[in-house]
Amino acid sequence: TTMFSADIVGTPGARNDVCVGSGVPSTCVQDGSERDVVAPGLGDLVLSEFHADPSAVGDDDGEWFEIYVGKTVDLNGVSFGKVAGEPLGTINGSECISITAGSYVVLARGDDPATNGGLESPLGLFDFSLGNSTGSLFLGYGDDVLDEIAWTGSDPGAASSLDPDFVTAEGNDDPTHFCAAIAPYG
Repeated sequence: TTMFSADIVGTPGARNDVCVGSGVPSTCVQDGSERDVVAPGLGDLVLSEFHADPSAVGDDDGEWFEIYVGKTVDLNGVSFGKVAGEPLGTINGSECISITAGSYVVLARGDDPATNGGLESPLGLFDFSLGNSTGSLFLGYGDDVLDEIAWTGSDPGAASSLDPDFVTAEGNDDPTHFCAAIAPYG
């Protein structure tokens, strides 16, 4: 990404740029220094909530999903999509995206709170549709599937929330462990 000359991108004779966007990154930048990425493993990230059928705004603006972070990891290189092994997006950046254990992060269709149903500062965006009647999501890292869920329905205007007793990569495999959210967002 560094311009060596007017027509050449590269760093001959200097440290290579941090790789972003091709494969799984091995390093990221924290406080101005490069360090190894703390990669997530199976069970470290759990799909804990999704909103497939918003009613306050359109699906293209208001769909989102939430990830519970069970272990402090970097999200650089985490992929996501609807079919395991076929990523439709990746969390990228040269800066370390370190998330503390016990935190929740949201990925959304839009980042404008005025049009996305009031979501403030989603971690990232996606541009595919979540199915209202049936659907699925997965999280991956490299060739590994970290978590995946599937559903056969969603309640219009309500997110589908994972029962707190089942916030694990195995616990969210059972669609009956999700229920319609009852507390209004915001």
